[in-house]
Amino acid sequence: MRQPEEIELSEIRRVLRNMADHLSELAGEVTDVSEVVSAMLTIGSSAPSETDIRELQKMDRLEQSLDDLARLSHGLATDGLGLQDMLTSLRLSATQRILQDTTAVPDTQAGHVELF
Repeated sequence: MRQPEEIELSEIRRVLRNMADHLSELAGEVTDVSEVVSAMLTIGSSAPSETDIRELQKMDRLEQSLDDLARLSHGLATDGLGLQDMLTSLRLSATQRILQDTTAVPDTQAGHVELF
């Protein structure tokens, strides 16, 4: 049986900073999608444009990212769970990068869905 990996406080702080940056980005996307939905619900509005549809497709990424962030938060709160264990539980490359020593900039375009 392998020994659980201890996570250093500095590592937890780094991961939390990356999570905060990623959550801020997701919040901006929610604002974009909300504006499109509001415009679509306005009485007398025209059919959604291709740009509007691309904005609405961000909902898939938002849902998957939030699910991964919940998994990551649970992993940070679990004793004996190492960074590698948490990394393998995440589905999206953008959220996997939160654990790595890089920024959480997504490498997918709006509407692109990573299959898992």
